[in-house]
Amino acid sequence: MNKISSFSEISRPLIGIIIAIALLANIVVDILLWLNAYVDGKYIIEAYGNEVSDIYYMRIGSLSMAMFFNLVIAVVVLFVLACRNKNKKKE
Repeated sequence: MNKISSFSEISRPLIGIIIAIALLANIVVDILLWLNAYVDGKYIIEAYGNEVSDIYYMRIGSLSMAMFFNLVIAVVVLFVLACRNKNKKKE
């Protein structure tokens, strides 16, 4: 059996599948975190009144933007790495 000694020896389609699974897992975790925070706010925080719930929904908006930027940064980094790998193989 042949052992893989470095990441560059893995076949290109397999790397694409690994990247797709990693991004999908990241998206699922982000959505579950957002839903958990939203449901907590809906049924726990709203019981305390408008002042607390307004601040809470502002925080949920901030969490949504942070998760969106997290995904954008991950996609950009993976795209740059893929382009760099493609350029190395051409040389």
